[in-house]
Amino acid sequence: DQVIADYDRSPGALWLYNQPGRSWSRSVQFEMELQPRKRTEVRLAYRWQDVRSDYLLPDSSMNTGGTSTRLLRRPMVPVHRAMVNVAYRTKKRWEWDATVQVFGSKRIPSTASNPLATQMPEQSPAYAVLFLQVTKNFKKGAFYIGVENLGDFRQRQLILDSRNPFSPYFDASLVWGPAIERMVYVGFRARFASSKPS
Repeated sequence: DQVIADYDRSPGALWLYNQPGRSWSRSVQFEMELQPRKRTEVRLAYRWQDVRSDYLLPDSSMNTGGTSTRLLRRPMVPVHRAMVNVAYRTKKRWEWDATVQVFGSKRIPSTASNPLATQMPEQSPAYAVLFLQVTKNFKKGAFYIGVENLGDFRQRQLILDSRNPFSPYFDASLVWGPAIERMVYVGFRARFASSKPS
């Protein structure tokens, strides 16, 4: 038994009720680690997941005992996810690291009853996010510089009807993708040797 958070019943409301029928989660994951050459490591991962639940139909009563339901994919859960990471270390204490994360499309709760300007598509697009980092190691620390979301992929419309916060169509719950733009960061890690016991 579980509580269902139903965003599909009405775009302007969140319905919470006990699971009216079936619910399942199936997933398959593959991972592989390779070392194609000295000081180079490659990690590959892929996950397929099928997460579905029964939801009450909008015209059914909350007291029907789950007789009028529809089976839907859980919203905001990608069916496909993949990751590739390549790490390389040099003899002179340099480390290079690149990671690509790929997200398949996700089901977006229905906004079909909203005015056209405040509707969203039924599925999000698939997208990829790239991370890079370069590290220089020293005897007592490390200096690093990196960038997150190198391609600057973002969900452009994070909030429906954002200019009208008191509108019935204002909705900040339909976030399916990155909200943060490309970000460059720099840092330093210091190593402190512990004192030897006397």
